[in-house]
Amino acid sequence: MPGIFRHPPEPTQIYPSVVAFGTDIAPMGVPSGFAAGIPNIKGGPQRVIPLGVASGFAAGTPNVVGGANPGVALYIGGVLFPILVEGASDPIPGAGGATKPNFSSQTIGRWTFQCDVFSLNNLFIPKIGQTVALYDFGNRAFMGCINDVVSELLTGSDGQVIHHITCIDKSGILDHRVINAVYKKGTDVANAVRDILFNWCAQEGITAFTLAASITSLDQDEQFYFVTATSALDKLATDCACVWWVDQNGDLHFVPIVSLPPCPYKIDTAAIASSNPAVRALSVKTTLLSYRNKEYVTSNLQVLPGGGASSIAITETYTLPQAQATAAGFYLGVCVTNFPIGQITKLTVNGVTQPTYLGTAGFNFRHAWWYFPGAPYLYAPNVQNDVPALPDPPVTSPDPNSGDVVVITYVPWAPTGSPTGVTPSAGIAIGTPLTATGGTCGSGIYEFVDQVKNVNHLNDLNAIAADILAKAGGVPKYLQYETDLAGALVGQQLVVNIPELNASPADSFMITSIQATDQGANLGHGSAFKYVVVAQTGQDLGNQIKWFERLVARTENALPVLQYEEHAFVLAPGSSIAAGVNQTNPIRVNRSGRLIDVNISPSVPPVGQNLIVDILDNPGGVGSPVSIFGPIKPQLTPSTPAGGSVTYSNLFANGASSFVFGDDILTINASYGITGSPTVQAASVTVTIRWAI
Repeated sequence: MPGIFRHPPEPTQIYPSVVAFGTDIAPMGVPSGFAAGIPNIKGGPQRVIPLGVASGFAAGTPNVVGGANPGVALYIGGVLFPILVEGASDPIPGAGGATKPNFSSQTIGRWTFQCDVFSLNNLFIPKIGQTVALYDFGNRAFMGCINDVVSELLTGSDGQVIHHITCIDKSGILDHRVINAVYKKGTDVANAVRDILFNWCAQEGITAFTLAASITSLDQDEQFYFVTATSALDKLATDCACVWWVDQNGDLHFVPIVSLPPCPYKIDTAAIASSNPAVRALSVKTTLLSYRNKEYVTSNLQVLPGGGASSIAITETYTLPQAQATAAGFYLGVCVTNFPIGQITKLTVNGVTQPTYLGTAGFNFRHAWWYFPGAPYLYAPNVQNDVPALPDPPVTSPDPNSGDVVVITYVPWAPTGSPTGVTPSAGIAIGTPLTATGGTCGSGIYEFVDQVKNVNHLNDLNAIAADILAKAGGVPKYLQYETDLAGALVGQQLVVNIPELNASPADSFMITSIQATDQGANLGHGSAFKYVVVAQTGQDLGNQIKWFERLVARTENALPVLQYEEHAFVLAPGSSIAAGVNQTNPIRVNRSGRLIDVNISPSVPPVGQNLIVDILDNPGGVGSPVSIFGPIKPQLTPSTPAGGSVTYSNLFANGASSFVFGDDILTINASYGITGSPTVQAASVTVTIRWAI
């Protein structure tokens, strides 16, 4: 009949008897007889969206079913969520369950875990920050914290919710802890790691049972100002050729690349030859990506010869007037050195430290010592230097007098050349040119240039270049395979002997990443997970994202150069230091800063006793004096040679006592600890205190 709409019969809906847990159910729509009609459009073509017609179709409440895999279990905040097996007919246990578990790990970066969680009647709702532990047939496979939770209401259900959770391993805790510390050159990196973990990241539950008592000494100061603990550990690992991670038990590993632990199994022809192999889908890739055999390292600073552990510091002593300078026609105070001066590291006149300035600094040197790099001349304050139009330098010195004793310590200048044949403007490391049996494309030389910040000694640049070249480790090989064997962990050394793939035990493969997916049953080797493992030769260049992230960070605009304020106490010049006497030469702090080190230099060291030095800080000049050292005071022992020095670092009290503030008053106290007989008091001791500003 015209004008009457007859509803067609509803299509037959087919529902599976079992729906995989976490599966979206999308029921078929119901045709509607609504017609929008013909609209009148004004103002040009426009899109018309007609209103829909409500449908009475209902999908019903889905019944989520599935049996638990007894070999795999998940604990969230201490609550057990069995891993469900898709398609089983047994109902979910009363507390709910989880499905689709998988996790991945890598040596530098984060282990991540993901799964879907269902709690019957929403009795338990996972929350960010809760601890998650995954067990695979009794072995802990992952432990970390919930980082993201996406809660999704099941369509057609009576308020039932699936929670999609993402977790990161416990190393993620170090991403949100900030440290502010300086580790001096010579500090063992293991001690620096312990300080980061147990001082700056205390109460986080991360252990260090596997951390060696000693690893290697830092070859330069490491300064961390308001950086995450992760960034600090990354920097220490890069500089010391180490790898670090937090394992599934929450234990921090910080291991030299040459000392990595072995994988519990090896890969050889027998492992892949059976009809049901435990290792499958092997492939080995070689690539020239990031390969180099000639590495240059440049700096944003003027490069001086020497430096680092192998620098050649020359100390020369002259009594004014110097005969050689007088013969050359120089005025009083000028000293002609035995070698051209690259950089003056210390200058004293009659035992008192004096500042030195570059001749290009633009100062009036009427009251200052100065020099030109590359020239063998130390110039003294003198009336002939008077240039009234120029400003005085920040710190001036008195005019020299006949009989003054000048002691200059300097790094000699090397005008051209180095053992590698390059000028001292860049570090360089050279490897073996790439060759092959069938010939080489071009010369076989692959050159790279990297930039570092605030390094100004050639030997240091050469060492950095050598480290980068070693990290490249020749042409890297990347091994990838699939296995049902548990026990492989990132950071392990893997023995591979597959000649057909050009992989032999001589190749040092390191496991750099693992991906694991639950298969719902024991796969025959005591695990329900299928693992995809990636290993490579070289020094973890395979984790290229993190490596190049660090490299780019080093080439960004340099941070402000670290500045210091420094003051010296001269104790008992020309006489003995009496015990327990507060000195009468207090100093006022000009600029606030973190305490870095204290240096003690005696002209006459003590005999039979230790000289114990304490520096007291009187806050604002009005508070009660507080020791900057706390209970542990630096000591000058009888074994210290006359004219020598001892530097103490990281002995400062924690909290506010690790800092000095503007207008604080510093005083010094000396005492003795008897160690033998006879005893002789120390004399003419200079105590220098330094803090970063």
